[in-house]
Amino acid sequence: MNASLASLAATATTDTTTNTFSDIIKNSVIDNFVSDISISKILITLGVAFLIGYFIYLLYKRVFSGVFIPKALTSRSWA
Repeated sequence: MNASLASLAATATTDTTTNTFSDIIKNSVIDNFVSDISISKILITLGVAFLIGYFIYLLYKRVFSGVFIPKALTSRSWA
């Protein structure tokens, strides 16, 4: 048991490869990158994004249709 701990400690001290934070991030991104992107996936994603954006536009238009600034406030001089 002690011999294996000693050998682990020895290899840990002689191991000179150190990973910086940017190396870890680069490896993580490269490992998780999907390379089989097709035109159909891109078009479906753009279509869904457009529909969500259009829904937000309609919701905003509906909710803020009655909000206005009174004309008396816009003609007042603050200087």
